[in-house]
Amino acid sequence: MTAPSLLTVALATGTLVGCRSASVAAVEPAQQPETAFVAGELIVKLRPEAGRQLDEALAAGALPRHTGLAWFDQLNERYGVTKVEPLFTYQADTEDIKRKFPERTKRAPPGAEVPTLRYVYTLTMSRDANVLQAASDYTAQPDVEYAEPNYIATIQESANSPTDRAR
Repeated sequence: MTAPSLLTVALATGTLVGCRSASVAAVEPAQQPETAFVAGELIVKLRPEAGRQLDEALAAGALPRHTGLAWFDQLNERYGVTKVEPLFTYQADTEDIKRKFPERTKRAPPGAEVPTLRYVYTLTMSRDANVLQAASDYTAQPDVEYAEPNYIATIQESANSPTDRAR
């Protein structure tokens, strides 16, 4: 089973608020490659136990290569990782949301789990690092749910948009 994209999860859970984003200049659609991503950035989601350990190491000021997760430190060394930081700075309180929206909560299928965006990190590495190979190497680790380049999303305005009708 493939992991859902971060944008899909963020939109589905309403947790896009408070996320960190890269500043990207506008590019005409014809110039934008379909698989464009930020050079030297990887998005990694760890399983809870490894994520808690990484959070503790980061809170203690551990450098990206001295986290206590040997496999993580080795890969960070290989790809020249200079910074590890949580991607989402705000984590919604699921129980608080359920109290605020009881009717929506009733519509959830029995046993449905709310996806979490905890333990999702941005890894900043050497700009010339092979990000696709790094994603593959991090994903191969049992403590990793997914790893992918920091893809650049674009939105194309349709011909029927309100701004076109107002002209």
